[in-house]
Amino acid sequence: MNKEKTYKSSIAKRFGKKASGYRKNSKVQSILLDSVGNIIEKHLKPDQRWIDIGSGPGTLISKIPHLPSATTFVCLDIAFESLEMINGYRSEKLKTACVRADGEHLPFKRNRFDAAVIASMLQWASTPELILNEAANVLKEKGILIFSIFTHGTLRELSSAREECGISNPVSFLSEKSSFELISEAGFSLCPETVRNHTHTEFYDSAFHVLKSLSSIGATATTERFLNRKDILKLCKCYESKFSNDAQYVPVTYNAITGCAIRKDL
Repeated sequence: MNKEKTYKSSIAKRFGKKASGYRKNSKVQSILLDSVGNIIEKHLKPDQRWIDIGSGPGTLISKIPHLPSATTFVCLDIAFESLEMINGYRSEKLKTACVRADGEHLPFKRNRFDAAVIASMLQWASTPELILNEAANVLKEKGILIFSIFTHGTLRELSSAREECGISNPVSFLSEKSSFELISEAGFSLCPETVRNHTHTEFYDSAFHVLKSLSSIGATATTERFLNRKDILKLCKCYESKFSNDAQYVPVTYNAITGCAIRKDL
């Protein structure tokens, strides 16, 4: 198995294993999905086909009370266990279909969907441009892309501590500029009036609780070796010495953008 397949297998395994607790523990992602959901509501129409690429366990559709008549929402994810969770959110008012597939290789014909959602998942793609290109391919002309993207500076405290301890970072985050460039290069026209910047800081009792929180949603997928106890203790000590505030709480910073774009004539 090559490195890319190993990495994707690790993602599927880690997020699948934590699927049952994702909705409860993914606080920042849920805040971003509220913003995404507000954009979706403005574009929902009868007889549409929507696709949520990297849907996870259905957190987004749990925020949509109903769909217009004959509208279908396809939830696509690489983790089988995540898709299993979606069954609990289904209702007669919410017509959904679950597809297990890789977002970099969508199993659909061109011009199939009216709208696509890519929410808080591009940082896990080794080639995010492929996911955006695939979204453009399956969307109809003037189809809508709605996105939330974690950007540079997310988890900056943890990244700084890892670097100081000589521990590699499992993910990297696009800059805002790079995100917009990739969206444009994939064949989309950005709707500037919809773009919103988000900065959110969570506080934890200790660095260990930070790591535990990230692990609880599966955000530790990596092809590198897992940290041993000595590594974790060293990392936590460094994190707390650098970033603990006067009340001895440790911060975790998240930066993100949300918005939508329209597919140009390809």
